[in-house]
Amino acid sequence: MDMKSIDLQIAIPRTQDLGKLQSETMQRNLVQHDVNNELILKEERQKQQSVVKQEQKGSVQNNQKESSTHHQQHQSNQQKQKNPSQKAEMKHPFKGKIIDYSS
Repeated sequence: MDMKSIDLQIAIPRTQDLGKLQSETMQRNLVQHDVNNELILKEERQKQQSVVKQEQKGSVQNNQKESSTHHQQHQSNQQKQKNPSQKAEMKHPFKGKIIDYSS
């Protein structure tokens, strides 16, 4: 295929334009890649912080549960200490009862 000088005058500038377009698209891709990486890192940091906050919240709730159960145990122990006479007063339902087997 023969190319005339007029054809070359048109073809050469177009190849330069295509080279520029190609380098621009490569640069855009690199910039977009960097932006995506930054977004991913930001999301990971937010997730890590939310996990830490949830752990702290969970530990506070665990501490509250432990303190409430400890408080309840303490109250029940106090009630047991206050009411030992009630245990002595309670009678066994069968002990001391006379059962008549003759029928």
